[in-house]
Amino acid sequence: MRIRDLLMPREMIPAVQDINLERLKERGIKLIILDIDNTLVAPNEAKPHESVVDWLNQLQNEGFLVCIMTNNTAERAQQLEIDKGIHIVHLAHKPLKKNFREILKKFGVEASEACMVGDQLITDVLGANRMGIFSILVKRISDAHSFHRRKLQDFEDTLIKGRNN
Repeated sequence: MRIRDLLMPREMIPAVQDINLERLKERGIKLIILDIDNTLVAPNEAKPHESVVDWLNQLQNEGFLVCIMTNNTAERAQQLEIDKGIHIVHLAHKPLKKNFREILKKFGVEASEACMVGDQLITDVLGANRMGIFSILVKRISDAHSFHRRKLQDFEDTLIKGRNN
């Protein structure tokens, strides 16, 4: 598989709440792995919007297994107060395969039964695609980032625009 293919999400949507859960069930998805910053909450905010919390509850009520996987610190993950029995992997080093493998093993699912939802091509999408996990790219909640992160976002935006042409 070419690197460009590995960087392309299987689906692109505006926000996590727009994910078609029925379609995921039809695909045989049992586990949904979620990024935190700019996927569930803006990087500069402490708590997710109420609609995101409601959506997380809906996932669990519909029988999905849910895991949060972040390259951020444990303190950042705990700050969100999204406990609800959701397993959190911090300092995940996405896109490396190690923690993806461990999550699949912990939940007892195959890669084809998992979905990764995130806002970054280089970490979330690449990591998922390398493992054979269905990848969904959401529009980032905020563009408020460091200079370095904004440059990476510009690069990712260029790749997405190229895909759509």
